[in-house]
Amino acid sequence: MRDPVDRILERLDAAPNIYFSPIEEVSLRPWVRGRAVVIGDAAHATTPNMAEGVAMALEDALLLAELLSTRQPLDESLTMFEARRAPRVDWVRRQTHRRDRTRNLPALVQIC
Repeated sequence: MRDPVDRILERLDAAPNIYFSPIEEVSLRPWVRGRAVVIGDAAHATTPNMAEGVAMALEDALLLAELLSTRQPLDESLTMFEARRAPRVDWVRRQTHRRDRTRNLPALVQIC
């Protein structure tokens, strides 16, 4: 037995009210409106198959901090933030969508 997973799965069969909802993603643009900025999952949550949420939020925060520490005007820093982050976010989203499409394929096909 592969505890605790097997024990948990056995108990699921007896659970009367298991909540299930479809996996959703957030695709918000622009991320900057005036002086307000959304980062991380609030701006670009993807399905969890790559476990990228925390990493993407940290990348957002580090770049935003770097840009805000410069002496350039705030609006330029915020515009640059979105311009620099968009390619990475779009790449992660494309990879996530590719993995999502394989979710229901037979295991042998997923390995190949």
